[in-house]
Amino acid sequence: YMTVEGISLRLIDTAGIRDTQDTVEALGVERARDYINKADIVLCVIDGSTPLTPEEIEILTSVSGLNTIVLLNKS
Repeated sequence: YMTVEGISLRLIDTAGIRDTQDTVEALGVERARDYINKADIVLCVIDGSTPLTPEEIEILTSVSGLNTIVLLNKS
């Protein structure tokens, strides 16, 4: 938790969202999706140094109806 100009914020850094056969990683992905669905605002960080991957397109599509800020980093 943090407070910025009197506004309380809770930032959650989730696991990456991807298809996986690993049970533990799948639980992390499920938890990330739950957090996204409950969030007031979603910050979606995408690698801006390469073309969008099919997984990134799927993620962006899944958050398209939500209050989302897309951030491009230069990994």
